[in-house]
Amino acid sequence: MAYSAEHYLELLQALLPTGLIWTREPDADLTNLLMALADEFARVDHRGDDLVEESAPRTAVEILDEWEAILDLPDTCTQPPESIQERQFTAWIKMTTLGDGAPGYIIDFLEQFDISPVQIIERKPTLAGMAVAGDLCYSNDDIFQFEVLAPDVEKIKWAQAGIAEAGDKILEVTGYAVWAKAGLSEAGDKILAVVGREKLECIVNRWKPAHTEAVFNYYLGVGYDEGYDLGYDIDTPDPTAYGSYDFGYDAGYYSPVEPGYDEGFNEGYA
Repeated sequence: MAYSAEHYLELLQALLPTGLIWTREPDADLTNLLMALADEFARVDHRGDDLVEESAPRTAVEILDEWEAILDLPDTCTQPPESIQERQFTAWIKMTTLGDGAPGYIIDFLEQFDISPVQIIERKPTLAGMAVAGDLCYSNDDIFQFEVLAPDVEKIKWAQAGIAEAGDKILEVTGYAVWAKAGLSEAGDKILAVVGREKLECIVNRWKPAHTEAVFNYYLGVGYDEGYDLGYDIDTPDPTAYGSYDFGYDAGYYSPVEPGYDEGFNEGYA
């Protein structure tokens, strides 16, 4: 931690010889001279602290542009961030990420960007004597493919005057809501941002094992609460239309790979 100008003044005064002319009075000319020297010593000392902060992209400010140039940011997966904190985070992640072939690694990596929930399903060839009734059938050609199961991330709906009613949500987001965070966000940052399919697919394709292929499947992501409520609250003649009971119930409980009641119920509340 850097010393203050007052601390350096005390050090300089301690080096003075004794005697009446070597005064320590606050308003003396000698004290003002030493204070001018102390200010410069303190400035240089604080710049040393700044150098430590600038040595890593997660805390850099003055040379953050240089860090981004070294790391080739913004890249195809990262739109130019709007805040210093977002830029620092993106640069730090790119510099420290090592990579891993496990599905859990990709899920954890996406969660660092507030992209969740995401499921990864590895495709395995169907083998006689090992497969059971109800298993999905894959060939040997599918062994290097994996499915990424995620909510539809393209829809955002704001309440509209003249249309919304009392009790309606001001904002409904189907996808990944990235909220402002204490300690990372600053004045002027958006309270809420929405991450779409493009970023999800780019990140997965960038960090997946090179010999694999990602297959993306999106479900409605309505969830138990919304699907159940829509089914009862909206009277729609067409049973297959959005908002009908059947559609809302099924969307709340099932995904393209039919995870079943328990998983659908948990996803609805998560």
